[in-house]
Amino acid sequence: MNRKTKRALLGSIANWESAALGVRIMGAVADCVLCELFLLNTSGSACKGCPVREATGKRGCRNTPYNEYTKLVRHLGCENRSVMAQAQLEVDFLKGLLP
Repeated sequence: MNRKTKRALLGSIANWESAALGVRIMGAVADCVLCELFLLNTSGSACKGCPVREATGKRGCRNTPYNEYTKLVRHLGCENRSVMAQAQLEVDFLKGLLP
């Protein structure tokens, strides 16, 4: 993992840690430093090079705790314990991608 990718991963982890505390809602591309770097890249292939895609084999954070998080936040809001716990699962997932 190169330095730029690692920095983006750490930035995304920090944002998700805020969500796990109920401080912010995640869900838009602008909320994720990895998405900012990899979602709309010049190769025309969404998420190419993103460590999440490399781990899951899927674009758009499929097969990660993010999917359940977005469902919960729509129904319960960001300060609900279940939503915050799901955000923590995403933090744990992302930390598992660190070299």
